[in-house]
Amino acid sequence: MSMVTAADAAHQLGVTRRRVAELWGEGFLRGTKTSAGLSIELTSVHERLSIGAVPGRPWSEDVVWGIITTLSGDDEHLSLDVGRRIFRHDHEILGKRISASIVTARFEARNRDAVRRALALTGESALDRLQSEVDVRVLDQLRGQPIRGYAREPFGVLLEQHDLVEAVTGDIIVHGFRSGQTRIEGETPIALIAADCLRSTTTRVRRVGLDALKRMRDEWLAKLT
Repeated sequence: MSMVTAADAAHQLGVTRRRVAELWGEGFLRGTKTSAGLSIELTSVHERLSIGAVPGRPWSEDVVWGIITTLSGDDEHLSLDVGRRIFRHDHEILGKRISASIVTARFEARNRDAVRRALALTGESALDRLQSEVDVRVLDQLRGQPIRGYAREPFGVLLEQHDLVEAVTGDIIVHGFRSGQTRIEGETPIALIAADCLRSTTTRVRRVGLDALKRMRDEWLAKLT
């Protein structure tokens, strides 16, 4: 696992070292703090670059969740505010807004398969659920990649049950909402899987995610006419 200094991460992201420290503290960059300073996982820097800048103030998590569920075909959380944002913003902006509400952490565990079963898979780990947008060559390219998913139960329970240990070289990446709230009980909503693809450092995976978000938004807009 390649690591870079906070100064290197700041240079690549075009921000200050202080902002890198903030992003690390908020969970948007993965890394460790040593006596020499912050050591940032290079892949998380690339993920941040892949997502790109998100202009303006953050959207509330309830609004973001409403967008995720609505695009995924569930109108339970659809409100006037949610509908307006889907209508006014294109699929790329919506994907970035969703990504901006998510933080990740990397772990290792003794029983990788058990952890996989316990997580609601997302991003590259659930790419097959995006169906028509997925190229078989993309799936082949992702063999051996880390497991990515959301905890279906309180995060502390997941850690304890599976003896997860945070490690920069771990091959399990747990996603979660910034608030820490557990929102997913079954499978990950398809729009969230697509948005999490925007974190990928693989161009084809990002394209799959964007194409899926565009299709979902287009289908929702078509229902308005």
